[in-house]
Amino acid sequence: MTGEQRIASPMSAAQGYDAVLLLVAAILQAGTLDGNAIRVALETLRQPVQGA
Repeated sequence: MTGEQRIASPMSAAQGYDAVLLLVAAILQAGTLDGNAIRVALETLRQPVQGA
């Protein structure tokens, strides 16, 4: 890749893992798969999420 830096695989994997954990926590808090409800839940998570 010319002119671009790639994120090291272990770091990008950890970020993806954390993103999924946040999404799951938001869906559980929202109690629905409605996009707007999930967005609100992501912005107002009540429980801490332990990441990678």
